[in-house]
Amino acid sequence: EDVVERLRRARLSLIVVDEAHCVSAWGHDFRPDYRRLADVFGQLGESIPVTALTATASVLVRRDIISRLGLR
Repeated sequence: EDVVERLRRARLSLIVVDEAHCVSAWGHDFRPDYRRLADVFGQLGESIPVTALTATASVLVRRDIISRLGLR
């Protein structure tokens, strides 16, 4: 059973990515799993809303987070 199926069965109402600036700032080596989140979100479709939180991101980093996570 894969992660996506477990998430669907868990009947989550929201996914929150905390410290989302890590996706941009250090995602390549500090938090490599963050780089795979967009794939998981894409497989879930729009069935579970996703929120990305950060208190330290510049405008450029926020744009990068949106792009890397495939958010709208």
